[in-house]
Amino acid sequence: MLLGPASCSPSEKRIGIIARSEALDALLRGLLAQWHYAVPEQPVGTDVLLVEEGCLPPGGNDRILWLTRSGAEGSNRLNLPLQPEALWRQLGKLSRNSLRNHIRITVQLPATLRARSEYISIQISSLSDLGTRFDFPRELVNGEQLTLHMVLEGEGLALDGRVIYVIPRGDAEGTGRSEVGMIFDRTPPEKRNRLREYIIWRCLDVVRRQVPKPLFVKGLEFFQLPQAVLRRLEEPVIGNP
Repeated sequence: MLLGPASCSPSEKRIGIIARSEALDALLRGLLAQWHYAVPEQPVGTDVLLVEEGCLPPGGNDRILWLTRSGAEGSNRLNLPLQPEALWRQLGKLSRNSLRNHIRITVQLPATLRARSEYISIQISSLSDLGTRFDFPRELVNGEQLTLHMVLEGEGLALDGRVIYVIPRGDAEGTGRSEVGMIFDRTPPEKRNRLREYIIWRCLDVVRRQVPKPLFVKGLEFFQLPQAVLRRLEEPVIGNP
């Protein structure tokens, strides 16, 4: 609707939305686009239907995720206001798109990695509260211990972890570079929460740049968010997301 029709690649799962609230519809469309779902204008021929309670879905789709205020959650029901992580998990299961329980976002964040007693500047390309992915100038080994240093909204964060996969790029590009996946180990709860808050804020910050402010503010009423995220969303929009 307000965000325009989503283009669909063959690998994208199609999610239909049926909502009484235009604000809820707008925020859901914005979030799902970032999570690499296609959201057609008409909820026909989709893999999953998101239906606000009180709306009548079309026939022929047995994968319906009801958004309800009844307090009864289940495999096909989520309570309003929505928790973004719960929405991510349920859509992943119903669409068979992802079994990850934690939101993962695409980013371009500079960071410093400590590996083999060296400090090397890297660029993070993907981030969740459990791990990250980045390009590295040489190959690492599965299980290798690492420490990641990065800055999130002016706050320094150091995270210990280990390599969980390495995809060599050198053979194809002649550079000796690798794409590395890292899982965080023994992360203190306060650091996990800081990552979660940043990821949720980042998702919604993109949406608020696309949706008229009154509609965005109204749409936030349908989501259960950490206070730190709400405060951050009240600040003026500055620069690019």
